[in-house]
Amino acid sequence: MSDVGRVGVDLLQAAAAGLLTVNYKVDGLLGGGSLKSESSSPAPSPQPTRSAGSTPQKSPKSSVGNQSCVGCGSTISIRVHYGAASCHGCKAFFRRSVFDGRNYRCHAKGNCDINNESRNRCRACRFRKCTLGGMNPKHVREERNKSDRIKFEPSDGSIDGADVEQRNADLAFAAYILAIDRNCELITDLNVSSEDTSIIETWGRDVSVKCGLQNPQLVTRRTPLNWRCERIMQDDDLYAAWYRNFVLLADWCMSIPCFKMLSQEDQAVLFRKNFMMFGWLHFAFKIKNSGDWTGLPIGNGSYIPYSDEGLDKMQANNWFCLRWARTYGVICKKLVDMVAKPLKELDMDESEYCLTKTLSLFQHDSSLSPNGALVAKTMREKVISVLTRYMEVRFAHMTSFERSSRLANITLLFPSLMHIGQIETDVMSSMFSSGVIDSLNLQEIPIELNNLSSRSNFENVFNAQSLSGQR
Repeated sequence: MSDVGRVGVDLLQAAAAGLLTVNYKVDGLLGGGSLKSESSSPAPSPQPTRSAGSTPQKSPKSSVGNQSCVGCGSTISIRVHYGAASCHGCKAFFRRSVFDGRNYRCHAKGNCDINNESRNRCRACRFRKCTLGGMNPKHVREERNKSDRIKFEPSDGSIDGADVEQRNADLAFAAYILAIDRNCELITDLNVSSEDTSIIETWGRDVSVKCGLQNPQLVTRRTPLNWRCERIMQDDDLYAAWYRNFVLLADWCMSIPCFKMLSQEDQAVLFRKNFMMFGWLHFAFKIKNSGDWTGLPIGNGSYIPYSDEGLDKMQANNWFCLRWARTYGVICKKLVDMVAKPLKELDMDESEYCLTKTLSLFQHDSSLSPNGALVAKTMREKVISVLTRYMEVRFAHMTSFERSSRLANITLLFPSLMHIGQIETDVMSSMFSSGVIDSLNLQEIPIELNNLSSRSNFENVFNAQSLSGQR
């Protein structure tokens, strides 16, 4: 391996390790809660110990002093059960849930407040809190399959302790990727609104993708983002959305440490070649998150309609809107049917979306430098590993096969996203060849991304599936 390649891997490992220096609160992570940083280093998981020569414990529990239950917050009769501090009630609840293979569903989108008084109101959120708090279903299954209960290893070399540490590291990575995405949505320039028409004068129509990645402020101003479907889009809405969403996605890419450490050439290659995947996934999740199928929100309160009635209204505006209705209207329908609805069926949450989007960004391309290819491969493997671990926590009630099938279904969205990107490229190519594009305000970046990203090699689009199959 070259010195440059070795430095790249070392930096990647250091970046991943750096995530472990922050102890993120993940209590609300699966339910869309906020993230908080509590300390500069991860708190060690409580590990049961025994003196040399003593008889092994017959149950996975030990006294934990003044700690509270990870499931309901009770402070009465707290011991370590199945790897975490918990009360007798939550221990029994967790044990029954795993033994019986129960599948709970929350009717409040996973946002229930679980405490000692309300713990029986939502079993789904209670079980999720128990799992996130460290209670391990594996321990329950081992208890069921063995005549003796789980035996503890010494705390200075505990296999369970290493597993808990890795789980916490993976959840911290997922929390970090989620925080990056949320923070980028909040970056705005001063004194601009989401519908500020003066930004038309500041569009960087002569800025290339490579230059725009390094200097997003040259492309357009960062207006506040509004993902509601309030009005049907007009001409200027679509033009502005192209550049504003480019800046948003450029900010996102450049906030990922492993992407930022690549050469500018490799950054531009990954962005161009994979733009159709992470770009359209970005819009599909906005549709899924809106809770209805009104249309495709483009970030300034306007939207491309999904229904035929909405498209008819759009066509009535002017000649350009008629053209957009017949082009991007078709794309909107494809995106909803082929990606947004499957996202809903998969019940993909925000953390899984952010990890999947990151995975799509680092899909390999043959034109990457050796160091860039190595970093992209290492990052893909890391994200697949974290996504797998995250699903083990979120879907602890599922079997390993069910979770593997779910991961495969997530990665199978990539070809659909590429297909939608190809449709857009065909539309843009047709408009370009007919001269229509010359009369529009779409230049440089949209043209470059469509001309180049549409010709991405498909040979590695299934990298994620092959990686998941190796696990």
